[in-house]
Amino acid sequence: MERAEQEGGPPTDGEPGALTRGEAIDALREQVAFFDHIWRHSPDSMFIVAADDDGFRLEAINPTLERRSKVEGRQVLGHDLSQVMAPEQYRRFATRFHETLTRRKPLSFEHNSGFGHCDSSRIWRTLLIPVFSNGGARIYALCRDVTSARRIKDVLRRGKKTLERRMAHRVRELQDVNQELHEYATLDGLTRTYNRRYFFELAEREFDLARRHAHPLAVIMLDMDFFKGVNDTYGHATGDRALELVAEAVRHNLRATDIFGRYGGEEFTIVLPDTGIDDARLVAEKIRHTVENSILSTERGPVSCTVSLGVAALRADSSDFMAVLNDADAALLRAKRGGRNRVECV
Repeated sequence: MERAEQEGGPPTDGEPGALTRGEAIDALREQVAFFDHIWRHSPDSMFIVAADDDGFRLEAINPTLERRSKVEGRQVLGHDLSQVMAPEQYRRFATRFHETLTRRKPLSFEHNSGFGHCDSSRIWRTLLIPVFSNGGARIYALCRDVTSARRIKDVLRRGKKTLERRMAHRVRELQDVNQELHEYATLDGLTRTYNRRYFFELAEREFDLARRHAHPLAVIMLDMDFFKGVNDTYGHATGDRALELVAEAVRHNLRATDIFGRYGGEEFTIVLPDTGIDDARLVAEKIRHTVENSILSTERGPVSCTVSLGVAALRADSSDFMAVLNDADAALLRAKRGGRNRVECV
């Protein structure tokens, strides 16, 4: 006894704190009664199967499962589970049984029906717990009705998807509004070219880049010839269509990097980055030719339009963008004085 105390061994009969045989039996009975109470009164369905080479033999089902399945335990105990379940449902359970036994770990899964006449509209989550002993392998199964929780989850998921769709739609609407506001702030409403304010913002930025990196830059000033006569003869609606025609002819001859804006009235301005005076003159000639060969159909017959263009390039002494623009404007004035429908360069 002294050796047991020294080695920290468990107390033996007669030692303080040791249970008598009667007390141990009473404690065991209390545990059995506790688990029996859970088995009989749990709101969850429970059953136990024994696994063997032939399949899964039903050893026990609790009263809750008996009520739900309308199957009496004494009628099915000892039978293979395949005789109690529908074939498709049995295959699902058997697959899960083999899985939990192979992994030797609990697992859970959801299904719609199980024993006997269980309501197939309900959704169940079943927890399988494998138990191994000298008597073989058994599986303890606990089935819980999760229909309400799943339905709430489905409602929340559908609500989330609906909200996401509405939010996406709202985002698209806001993007469209922002795009419209941007266009309103930057584009001329008639010709869809850059308006004067935004054109100058982009042009001055491009001018600064060209000066900083010593890149070429050219500017074209364009004015419609005899535009007042078009308005007076055919009306302002036709005049507007003529402006649109010229704007489209210009766009047809520009690159994506070129900057095209309406300077005012029938005058337009173009900035050509990385372009010298000779190439800019070729662009201007293409624009002039395109406009000259474009015909505007009206109720009073076809209308032909022409344009005059002035071209200038960035010079070493160009102090700012307006200096280059003024050079192009001076060239435009020479083109108009020289007979119109022509290109002049500084």
